[in-house]
Amino acid sequence: MILTEATLQGILDLQEQLLIVGDPVVTTTQDGDSSVVTLNVQMPLRRFRINKYLDLVYQTLEGTSTKMYTVLVEITSNELVGWDEA
Repeated sequence: MILTEATLQGILDLQEQLLIVGDPVVTTTQDGDSSVVTLNVQMPLRRFRINKYLDLVYQTLEGTSTKMYTVLVEITSNELVGWDEA
């Protein structure tokens, strides 16, 4: 499955804003004629703790869903081992 241009642009925008790090893990399933795409993204721990950033990630990526292409988002925190959050 190839992600839509809108979904790819949303991922890039969120990466540029440092709201998500790395590339999402993508899984797809078929639901009749429709595709369901699940994006597992990681957020820096500091931003993961703030609801407005979580909401922005969900809205940005799930907002790229269409009638035949549903985007679901799973967010986990990205804790860098050995880094101090000062």
